[in-house]
Amino acid sequence: MAARKAQRSKARAGSAAGKISEHALVGARQLQLRRGSGEDVVEILEPAGTRAITLTVNADTIVISVEGGSVVLRTAGSLRLEAEQLDLHGRRGVNITSEGDARIAVAGNVSLHGRAQELVAHRGSVSVTASDDVKLDGERIMLNS
Repeated sequence: MAARKAQRSKARAGSAAGKISEHALVGARQLQLRRGSGEDVVEILEPAGTRAITLTVNADTIVISVEGGSVVLRTAGSLRLEAEQLDLHGRRGVNITSEGDARIAVAGNVSLHGRAQELVAHRGSVSVTASDDVKLDGERIMLNS
């Protein structure tokens, strides 16, 4: 089997894609490194040959693609994501939960859009504070109903 892998690596080394090296991983997975002139690609392949994780590195960016199932990032400490712009998108929904408090603070405006919105305080009050006018605009404004 090792001889067969060596033959595959040698055969691919001369291809237009660049040099490819393969390494066996636990669980019959494979790690592949493809070195090209404009980018390098590191892939972890599932036993069936499908991609699980791909890292594509070029002069401008590093792209991490996870093509397998669910992904969990877990740390005992803090996790911080920082970018010029951060976009989160869930095809079926987005949930943000905390066992403690949550805070959203921005230097600019906050805009919430949705088909309907609900603000609920399970314990305690809801406070609305503005340094200027408070405007309520609706078909009907129902207080204490």
